[in-house]
Amino acid sequence: KANIEQIGKTDLGQHYKGLQYSLGADWQIADNHSAGFRVERNDNLHGRTSYQMDADIFSRTRTLIDHLSSHTLTMEDGVDSWSTNAYYQGQIGKMEMNLNADYYHTDDENHAMTTEKALTGNRIVESRGKSSNDLYATKVVFSYPLGSGKLQAGAEVDIVKRDNEYSIDQEEIADDKSKVNENTYAVFVEYGTMTPYGMLNLGLRYEHVDFEFKNLFDASQNINRGQDHLYPTVSFGTQIKEVQASLSYSVKTRRPNYRLLRSNIEYNNRYTLSTGNPKLKNEINNQAAINMRWRFLSMSVNYQNQQNGIYDWTHPYGEDGTVMFDWVNFDKPIHSLGTFVNVTNTWGHWTPSYTVGLQKQWLSFDLDDPRETSGKRTVKYNKPMYIVNAY
Repeated sequence: KANIEQIGKTDLGQHYKGLQYSLGADWQIADNHSAGFRVERNDNLHGRTSYQMDADIFSRTRTLIDHLSSHTLTMEDGVDSWSTNAYYQGQIGKMEMNLNADYYHTDDENHAMTTEKALTGNRIVESRGKSSNDLYATKVVFSYPLGSGKLQAGAEVDIVKRDNEYSIDQEEIADDKSKVNENTYAVFVEYGTMTPYGMLNLGLRYEHVDFEFKNLFDASQNINRGQDHLYPTVSFGTQIKEVQASLSYSVKTRRPNYRLLRSNIEYNNRYTLSTGNPKLKNEINNQAAINMRWRFLSMSVNYQNQQNGIYDWTHPYGEDGTVMFDWVNFDKPIHSLGTFVNVTNTWGHWTPSYTVGLQKQWLSFDLDDPRETSGKRTVKYNKPMYIVNAY
């Protein structure tokens, strides 16, 4: 495979014009009952994105192979979106109810033209994309006083549909047509109460996600999977004389947006391509934190364990030195720890603030390297970062 190095710069500019319309109403049905709705539409009258990329291409021996200057103009016309929301809030006896229903729809069409100049020849690359997205979501929450606190329980349903089409006039890059369906079903419960020692909050969310990806040109890329997760949360806050303290733990998820899940290959220049990854899993973050404050002095310690971390990645594509930018889930958890101390005090009209901190992560990769006997090389990014701030 060719071994090349790209050194250059990029410049991005965007210009959009649009109109927004909205209509809504609220209705006070009775003292303890109210309802309402809102409808909003957005029209994109003019959308232009200009992307300039200039790069020198060097061989392994630092010999200049090529110089690229490419300009991509992306025109986004015919883009519109609808969003609606309806709600109901009511109370019967001690029971409170909050119901929300949402719908969101957007259509997007774009036409991209890349003009590329190079020492090895010039070219013009043209591509077209079209997508349609629909979101249906509803959530209901019931609240009831229990003991010295309040109990909340509810359910949530989210349905997402996306159709995507992409075509490009390069034989080495395939056209794409795909569909994505994702259904999320969740139930949750939370209880907050004031104890003799402080404020306690406990919560638990169960979530089931059905995900389906269909590549209408290549059935081997199809994906159909289900995921189940529990997301607990707990927090406790107290005050002892002049010292305030809190302790919290939570599990949260980060879902890849649908651009990251795309399967079509986009052209940046003849040595650089980009795509998404429909096989991405949800990222799971376990977070724990301790915070304390005494007069003008505060301290915080936070820890995070990130599983299935979603990050962009670069790897060789083909035999001519072309690289592909895509997205991956890291196969190892990423641990990170941060600790900060802040001093803020007021002297007359002056309130200076001083912060010192330490941020450290534990992250390593096993990369392919034919120069090593094992064929692998471990790269670590574990150095701490020290932070000093004063203003």
